[in-house]
Amino acid sequence: MKTTTAMPAALLVECRSIQHQLVTHHAALLSEAGYIRDQCGSRMLESALLLVLLDRNRTHLDVQQRLRRYLLDSHPDTFLEAQAKAAALCDDSGRQQLEEYLRGFQHFTGERKYLLLNTLFAILGAVPLDTRTLSTDPATLRYGDQARWTDALLCAIKILHASSCGGAPDHADLAYLVQLLQEHQGRVWEGHLLVHLVALHALHASQMHSDVIRAGITALVQTMNPDGGIPFCTEQEIWGTALAGAAIAEAAGLSHPALAKMGRFITQTQQRDGGWGYTRTTTQTDVDDTCKCIAFLRILGPAAHRPHLHNARRYLERIADPDGGFPTYVKGHQPEVELTAEAIIALSPDWPHHTPTLNRSLDYILQAQHRDGSFDLSWTLSASAVILHVIDALDDAQRFTFPGQRRAARITQAINKATTFLETAQNPDGGWGHQPGHASDLLSTAQALPVINRHSRQPSSINRGLHYLIGQRRNDGTFASPPDQVGPRPIPYDFPELANTHTLIALTNVLATA
Repeated sequence: MKTTTAMPAALLVECRSIQHQLVTHHAALLSEAGYIRDQCGSRMLESALLLVLLDRNRTHLDVQQRLRRYLLDSHPDTFLEAQAKAAALCDDSGRQQLEEYLRGFQHFTGERKYLLLNTLFAILGAVPLDTRTLSTDPATLRYGDQARWTDALLCAIKILHASSCGGAPDHADLAYLVQLLQEHQGRVWEGHLLVHLVALHALHASQMHSDVIRAGITALVQTMNPDGGIPFCTEQEIWGTALAGAAIAEAAGLSHPALAKMGRFITQTQQRDGGWGYTRTTTQTDVDDTCKCIAFLRILGPAAHRPHLHNARRYLERIADPDGGFPTYVKGHQPEVELTAEAIIALSPDWPHHTPTLNRSLDYILQAQHRDGSFDLSWTLSASAVILHVIDALDDAQRFTFPGQRRAARITQAINKATTFLETAQNPDGGWGHQPGHASDLLSTAQALPVINRHSRQPSSINRGLHYLIGQRRNDGTFASPPDQVGPRPIPYDFPELANTHTLIALTNVLATA
């Protein structure tokens, strides 16, 4: 059993005060349309790609100057960011190191992810374009059955490869890419700046469709942040609103006036297939956003949102892998532990209607646990982010069903192993980092605390974690953290308000048992 410890009175009062302030802060961010406003932070990779694109097209000299200033003034947090900055600023001192990194790069998506990274840095002039993939396995560049942005990227990469070899790009490839970009004329395609940039570089290399390039550049330039850089994507307002809405409801109750407007926004952005995407401008739905929206609408009231929840659950059932895992985007693609855990959380309140799927999903995540108690990362850098989703799923399995003696024992063992992993990974300052031994950060700590609060047998861990969390508060009462979301994996991107949302979730979880 979990060992509890009394929270000091002063700490309890402070946590409640911060909880109230964060609810108020989130409500102040609500737009008229009902979504939480949050701006993706600038990223060096996209900023470097835009600078090179503008330079090659000899346009927007003022924007080029601002991009260079942003890159010069920014301090990269990762190796790939540092290499993107150096390449855009014509510094080739790290070229050998980058080539070694790319040669040794491994990811479960295999050649395709290597090909993307190689192409990105080849566009920047940091490395030569590796054309071996086309000659050894042309199927690597087959597009049409992936997520929409993956299809667009593969088509663009195929055009870049053809151009680099001195040949003419396939007319069908060019027509496909141009058609995609023209779907959102005047806006960034699908809200995804990285894909839009690679597509425009491909069209530039083909020396065709200058009108599409000009329109695309205009759309990209309009996304520039005050610091002079550009972000990875325009918005993430559906995902962020669903997460924040659930946090507000749990902290302040269903009577909070912001919730009705947020609920309407979420129901209005559900797509025809029953799922949700990360932003209003995308047509690509995914398991992650859909699960977040299901969780929020269920809190607001399952009866009031029955049609939307029914269609969303059908979406999840259709995309599930026969072995129980859930992919991010497309049925039949590689399933992932974190997405599978989120699907269990979304479907578990209706367990009797989804028993075969949920039992297979439970077995999938139980088999996926590593010996040390952790799990493979998904769209995050943080081990505690994945563990939190898995533990929430396992807790729900115990709450909503009797899983059978053998499976129940495995669930208990998995919870204990994951909790021990987090207990061991806690730093002397009370916080958690992305991985054991890494410096503490707010997001990793906020996502570890609910697990520690519910399952830890170390009485001091929760209070130490809370002291670290509260210590990260800024003068204006808000919180900040290094990002833990990644896209494309393993490159991080930052939506600053997530630090406040996850802090609110953590505090509410702890206060519920104080």
